[in-house]
Amino acid sequence: MSTTETDKDAGAKPRRRARLTDALEIDTRLLGMIGAFIAVLVVFNLLTDGRFLTPRNIFNLTIQTVSVAIMATGMVFVIVTRHIDLSVGALLATCSAVMAMMQTAWLPQYLACRSATR
Repeated sequence: MSTTETDKDAGAKPRRRARLTDALEIDTRLLGMIGAFIAVLVVFNLLTDGRFLTPRNIFNLTIQTVSVAIMATGMVFVIVTRHIDLSVGALLATCSAVMAMMQTAWLPQYLACRSATR
């Protein structure tokens, strides 16, 4: 009997060699996203002459993205439970508009009245 007949008779499938990414359980899509993120950071840092990756700017970016991150986290739970709710975007816009009015129009008037009485 030849070796091909023996393999056919045994029903054995040819073994695939495990790739390094499979052996280490590395997600190549995640590595691609991280690489693209780093590329965007480097490009923006070069375009702004090194002012993009300063501690103050990174702090400002994190503060500005917190509301979207909280909303996205809540939406993950909504989508996972198969209850699609599109009103979240409208609610975020309404809350943002109210907070903007609070900070620019109403709060300065309130603080000015309180400081004038002291």
